Amino acid sequence: MSDDYALEDIWINAFAALTQSPSDPKPLAKLLRSDTPMPPGARDTLAELLSPGNPEYLMCRLVLESTDRSYALSADDRAGKIAYALQISAEHAAKVTELKAKSPRGSKRVSPSDDAADLVGKKYGPSGRQIHRIRAELKKTHERITSRNPDKK
Repeated sequence: MSDDYALEDIWINAFAALTQSPSDPKPLAKLLRSDTPMPPGARDTLAELLSPGNPEYLMCRLVLESTDRSYALSADDRAGKIAYALQISAEHAAKVTELKAKSPRGSKRVSPSDDAADLVGKKYGPSGRQIHRIRAELKKTHERITSRNPDKK
């Protein structure tokens, strides 16, 4: 019997570390990853953290939080950000084509891509360097969406 109580104490201490301020999830994560048996009380506590019952007795809840910056925004914010990036990228591509057509062959001036980024930046606000960053982020997002390997980031 004392082994059962010792096991309960291990899990209780791990949950206590999680619910303290500041919260420390490491002891609970370590236990969950181990082969340590989970007593019924620990299973109930974990269920309560995921979906509090009525009445709530822990007065806290586990909340999923993305560690990926691009997913930290709400779905509407992400869609707006992607639409904005697509608009900037499309206008940049059109300006590059326009500048290449106007530029004499073999010209040693700044690249049409940099000139186009500056022109688009004047219209939308970001600097030329930011335009290049926006386009790079958009490319990464496209690659992540179209990737056949879901673990690839």
